[in-house]
Amino acid sequence: MSSKKNRHEKTNKIVEQKAKSVEVQNTATPATQSDNKKQGNGALDVFLWLVIVIAIAAAVLGNYYFSQPANLQPLYIRIILVLGCIAVATVCGLLTTSGKKLLKFAKESRGELRRVTWPTKDETTKSAIGVAVVVFIIAIFLWFSDVVIGFFVNLITNV
Repeated sequence: MSSKKNRHEKTNKIVEQKAKSVEVQNTATPATQSDNKKQGNGALDVFLWLVIVIAIAAAVLGNYYFSQPANLQPLYIRIILVLGCIAVATVCGLLTTSGKKLLKFAKESRGELRRVTWPTKDETTKSAIGVAVVVFIIAIFLWFSDVVIGFFVNLITNV
């Protein structure tokens, strides 16, 4: 009889755990749906990426076209053309979902950099001197190793 109760209690525990996991999944679903709505600019993103590709192609091809002897234009016109195309591509890139994520990441990174405890001038100087000394010692070791290996190679090959 007790074995039936134990099995029944284990089954109840398993059912409760599954019910909790389903509740967790159900509560996560609306958040996922709202994320999908935020990222629902699929057609706009495709259009913007197409504009980016066209702008970059126009910059490259325009610069090439206007640098040919038959269509030679002053350098400042080519620079304006290339910078204008790059500006259009950059603005379009920042309007895409990936661009918005990049801007958000940059803002968060800037905030993190403000919270960093930077070393003092004295600490930086001491660390730089330590690195320079270690690099010098390793350079001497490598030079010495090269001389010794070169000596033995010359000894073996009789050059």
